[in-house]
Amino acid sequence: MDYTSVNFFSSFSINYIYTAYLARFNRDFRFPGETHSFWELDCVTDGKLGFTSGEHIYECSPYELVIHEPDIFHTSWAADNKNASLLFISFDGKYADRKIPCGKFTLNDEERFYVDMLSSLIPSIFDNTENFYAKQMTFRKDLSAGTMQKFKNLLELLILSLSGRNSNTSFEDSDPALKKQMELFSAIVRYMNDNICEPLDTQSICTEAGLSGSTLKKLFNKFTGGGVMEYYRSLRTNHAISLLSSGMSMAEISRTMNFSSQNYFSGFFKRETGMSPLEYSKKKL
Repeated sequence: MDYTSVNFFSSFSINYIYTAYLARFNRDFRFPGETHSFWELDCVTDGKLGFTSGEHIYECSPYELVIHEPDIFHTSWAADNKNASLLFISFDGKYADRKIPCGKFTLNDEERFYVDMLSSLIPSIFDNTENFYAKQMTFRKDLSAGTMQKFKNLLELLILSLSGRNSNTSFEDSDPALKKQMELFSAIVRYMNDNICEPLDTQSICTEAGLSGSTLKKLFNKFTGGGVMEYYRSLRTNHAISLLSSGMSMAEISRTMNFSSQNYFSGFFKRETGMSPLEYSKKKL
C-alpha cells in the first residue's frame, strides 16, 4: 500500500521567552512603564488591573488579558484599590500567515485552560517567578526539555486562539466619568505621538487638551503613576531609539527631532537611558 504524506507547516512559532512570572500586587501598585522590542502578555488572575498600551487604556478582571506589541510604551496599576494577581509572559517568535494579536481579550473556556496550565508550569521552569521587576529569568537546574516544550506549545495555542477573533474595545464596561478620562488620556497620547518630533511642553499640551496643569497632572498620575512630561520623554526616547535602529546618525536625529544641537540630544538620551546614543547603539543595536 502506498501512503501519501501531508506536509504540516508552522504558521506561528515562539522562539524566545524573555520573562515569565506570577505576581501579586498590593492595592497601591503602580508600574511607571517601559518599552521593549518584544511582545508582552499580561493576564489578570485575581482582582483588577489597569493598563495603558500606547494611546489605549484597558481595565482587566480575572481571565482578561492584554497583549502589547513591540516598541509600545505601556504602564499598569491596581485599578480598584484592592490587591491583584497577574500572569506575565514576554516573548518573541516567527509567524508565516498569522499576525500576533494585540489589545484586550476576554478568555473563553479553552483559553482559560491554557492560562491555568501556563501558570502551573512557570514555577517548575523558571527561578524568581514572583519578581515583577526581574529583567532576566533563569531556568531551573532540574528543568526537563519536555516541560519547556509543553510551555511553548501552550503559549502558542493561546496566541493562535486569540488571533482568530477581535480584541475588546478600550472603554468597555467603564462608568461615564472614567470613560471620559480614558478618552481624554488617549487623545493626549495620540497628540504626543503625532508631534513626537516637536519639543512639546506642559503648557502646549494643556492648551491642546483644554485642561489646567493640575488636572493634566492628576490624569497622568492616575493612568501612568508619573507625570505628563515624564511620559512624553519616554515616547521621545523610544522614537529616537527607532531612528537609531534605522541607521540615522546622531546629527540627523537631532535635526529630525528638533533638538537645539547634537550635544543636547546626546545629553537628553543619556539622562533617559543611562547611555549615550553611541553607547546604546554598540550595546543594543
